Amino acid sequence: MKKTVFLFSALLAVIILTGASCAFQPTASQPTQNDGGIYLSTDLGTTWQQKIVFPTAAGVANLGQVNVAKMQFDPLDSKTIYVIAEQGGLFVTYDGANTWQQTRGLTGRVNDLAINPKFNCLIYASQGNKILKSQDCARSFKVTYFDTRIEQTITALAVDYFNPEVVYAGMTTGDFLKSVDGGVSWTKIYNFGSVVKKLLLSDTDSKIIYGLTGKGLYKTSDAGTVWQNLSDLTSQYAGSKEVTDVFFNPSENDSLFSLSKFGLLKTTDGGQTWTKVELLTPAGGVTILSAAVSPKNSQEIYYATASTFYKTPDGGANWVAQKSPTTRGATSLMFDPNNDKLLYLGTKFLAKK
Repeated sequence: MKKTVFLFSALLAVIILTGASCAFQPTASQPTQNDGGIYLSTDLGTTWQQKIVFPTAAGVANLGQVNVAKMQFDPLDSKTIYVIAEQGGLFVTYDGANTWQQTRGLTGRVNDLAINPKFNCLIYASQGNKILKSQDCARSFKVTYFDTRIEQTITALAVDYFNPEVVYAGMTTGDFLKSVDGGVSWTKIYNFGSVVKKLLLSDTDSKIIYGLTGKGLYKTSDAGTVWQNLSDLTSQYAGSKEVTDVFFNPSENDSLFSLSKFGLLKTTDGGQTWTKVELLTPAGGVTILSAAVSPKNSQEIYYATASTFYKTPDGGANWVAQKSPTTRGATSLMFDPNNDKLLYLGTKFLAKK
């Protein structure tokens, strides 16, 4: 469905051509530099361009102080990208990050987002103990699930690509919820005993789901009834159970990467065996904030630390290191799934310990 571009709310009409960062103002613990937001590289990370233009009714502002919690592509249109801001709100671009706007339907902190892969104007979002649903491209949302434990949070969402009426959710309690009617009703079918951070559905079989939790990485092959703790299979790698992210290798079936305190591990058999990716930085010696792999060549791997961006063209045999384009942490890396020359970077202010 064609999405109509709209201007941001008049609430931001007071913003003028000052370079200020929309509605978000820095706090005492946050720097005033406008070098946050989103960056784009068209040459595989050699150079970067900050992509933060934010038209408003009063002129052009920018997203230079926005801390990015998550970036997500529209599954049917890779020029449409959603950004969840840590300060609150949901931003969207329809032109590959050239311009941004804030969605009208949500205010406040958004925890996660899931888009119907066959009808991209149907979107699920989680806020606090609620799951909300939009059927008009995020212009309006209605509550489709409400947990009575108001202190709990819906932390992860996913939609089944084979049958989009099936929707999954994970919570801080470790509860794994499932809806088979597009969010009308929900059933708890499992509990991990720890916060659910991320849900991934296999691109070869939607009954295969990976769940990233506070206790490690889990896998189910029956849509959520029985789970295997894959982190138990990586015990030879110190720190590997402290997983911070997991993502698919789009150029190989049953292949995914696990990012942890140890470093980067790869599996090509759905998590049953793992091998380490040889990085330029020592295992466990530096905090890796984000990583990505080329959608067309699994040998092209990228990762970022607090100040440096690394890339390899040959699976880790050789690496190139360069200074990060921002003083903030490069906490999100994401390739355009349809163009392996476009690499997006989302940033976040990292408080000094």
